[in-house]
Amino acid sequence: MSLIGQNKWFKKYKEEVKSGKLDLPALEFSPFSTTNNLRTHLRDQHDCKLEESKGGRNAHKTINLGIQWYKGLFSEQDAHRPVALEDEHEAVQQQIISNLQTQSKSDLSAALPSLPRKKDGTVHISNMRKKVKELGHIIPCNKCPSAKDCCKDQNTCEHFRHFENDLEEDEDEDEE
Repeated sequence: MSLIGQNKWFKKYKEEVKSGKLDLPALEFSPFSTTNNLRTHLRDQHDCKLEESKGGRNAHKTINLGIQWYKGLFSEQDAHRPVALEDEHEAVQQQIISNLQTQSKSDLSAALPSLPRKKDGTVHISNMRKKVKELGHIIPCNKCPSAKDCCKDQNTCEHFRHFENDLEEDEDEDEE
């Protein structure tokens, strides 16, 4: 996987900026040293909903989109207007939404693990928390005040959406 820093278009961009040949809009530097600090600030102080991040390296597609943007700065056709990453991201989101809308509810629920339950039918909280961690999420969720209270209330805990709730479907069928 090629890194953006090693790409010829990025290197050309850096050289052009350093030599003053490429003018950039005025930038404002933020005090956030890492993306996680910025995400935490936005989530806690500005009540923003952000996509979940699993951390690690950027996806190959994301790197390619970045390279396309830098290449767009120097292409003859669109020298003044690079390819917008937001437009590409919007197109990908629309594709995902249309794919999800065409799938049936049973196809979607088949992808979710079933909610861990005890023999008496109540939610097995310990097994649910274990499965939540295996799925790559943290405890407590954003809605629960503490780890001790997480995964106890289906109406408040965000982690219930990661599971197929078999009892709700049975109750819906009984009502019909």
